[in-house]
Amino acid sequence: MPRKLFRRFRSNSRRRRTAGWLLAAVVPLLILYGAFFAPPLSFPVDSYVRVAQGSAATQIAENLKEKNLIRSTFMFEAALRWYGDTNIIPGEYYFTGRQGLFKIAKRITS
Repeated sequence: MPRKLFRRFRSNSRRRRTAGWLLAAVVPLLILYGAFFAPPLSFPVDSYVRVAQGSAATQIAENLKEKNLIRSTFMFEAALRWYGDTNIIPGEYYFTGRQGLFKIAKRITS
């Protein structure tokens, strides 16, 4: 009888340890997502943004930051580089709802 209790306790401690490590890995990732990639809580719904011909990635990022469409200009510029910042398509972009940083970058570059 005592051996069964010890085995049960031992397996529970492994589960707790695994759950603890998983939680320790997931929580910082969620914080990073919320701080850099998620749309701001005050994202303006039904808004327009104009991207002028020949605009640099920094200018576009600053414009989007001023209009509260992105949280981080640095991360937006990195996302533009990921999608190819040489392929920025000028024009007027309409945002009907909240969109994340990568979705906005993809819309502007494709």
